[in-house]
Amino acid sequence: MKKRILLDFGVPFRFTKTGIYNYNMALKKYLANYYNEFDIFYLDDVYPFSNVYGFIGKLIYVLWINFFLPFYVKKYQIDLVHFTNYLTPFTYLPTKIVVTIQDLRSMSNDVRERKLSSLYRFYRRIIVLNSLIKAYKVIAISQYTKTDLLKCFGNKYIDKIEVIHMGVNPINKINNYNVEKSYPKLNNLRDSGYIIMPGPLTFRKNHIDAVEMFCKHKRFFLNRNMRLVIIGDGPMRELLHSRIKQDSLEENILMTGYISEDELDYLYRYASIGLFLSSYEGFGLPLLEMLLRDIPVIASDTSSIKEASGNIAYYVKVHDIEGIFNYIQYILDVKNKVEVSARKRLGVEFALQHTWQVTVSKTANLYKSCIGNRE
Repeated sequence: MKKRILLDFGVPFRFTKTGIYNYNMALKKYLANYYNEFDIFYLDDVYPFSNVYGFIGKLIYVLWINFFLPFYVKKYQIDLVHFTNYLTPFTYLPTKIVVTIQDLRSMSNDVRERKLSSLYRFYRRIIVLNSLIKAYKVIAISQYTKTDLLKCFGNKYIDKIEVIHMGVNPINKINNYNVEKSYPKLNNLRDSGYIIMPGPLTFRKNHIDAVEMFCKHKRFFLNRNMRLVIIGDGPMRELLHSRIKQDSLEENILMTGYISEDELDYLYRYASIGLFLSSYEGFGLPLLEMLLRDIPVIASDTSSIKEASGNIAYYVKVHDIEGIFNYIQYILDVKNKVEVSARKRLGVEFALQHTWQVTVSKTANLYKSCIGNRE
């Protein structure tokens, strides 16, 4: 009889198509290759309120996993439950638990995406601690996250924590004509150089640094007909738009909002340089995506970013605007073409070692080891 595994993606929380969303979708896609070994269930298949969002949805969800999920697990003889979004029940669950923890930014005093009270950070600490205690195995998406967990909660959990990096999808074959027709702003972009900066528009991503750099050195970029393309949406959108408008650079700094996968692949394909200037990351998927597509990347020298990019990007201190510009000049200088090309090849090789197939294969092997040792 095949072992039964239940995956809880953290419904009913809505996710933008970054980070945890990509992780969940990759698990669902590639675990299909293991249907001959496992019977795989997803919580939204059995959870009757999976389409209820907002505060009420979250409240019902918490009640469900704490007071009803244990009966479901017992009734259907679930061998293992994998919670992919750090949250596990506080009540007893009669099976083994695997939990994925992306990062601890909500507990950090240095991350200011929103005003986090001390009480809220304490609440998140209790949630993560509960997951560490209840889990048979904890998946940390980077060595940095593992180190963070041990630093915050002690080495007694070291044997529980396995590092399984996140991954990237293969490069899509896209129809350029259809992409340009569906998104007119992309017209003619490939005929001129442009810098790409993907990621949700949140404070810690530091898009404002890229905009300030471009504005400060706009003569350099305008003379080369080079643009900055910011991909994503979020609470920093209005601030960024106002700063761009202040220097009348709306035609030179494009803000695409959320775009389709084909449109994103199109922009990756023709980008001259990539930027990833985040102050804090558990891993940093856009880094791998850009490296895979042969883009030289300038990244911040912090948290897990060197780990996620194989120490292959060009690194600057957070908020070092001149450092960003200096590396842009370096990459564009034909005298450095050989070195830049060599680094790009290394980036592709590194990214190919971190695909979603590899991530899910390691995850499936972890399931087997947990179930094989079932008490």
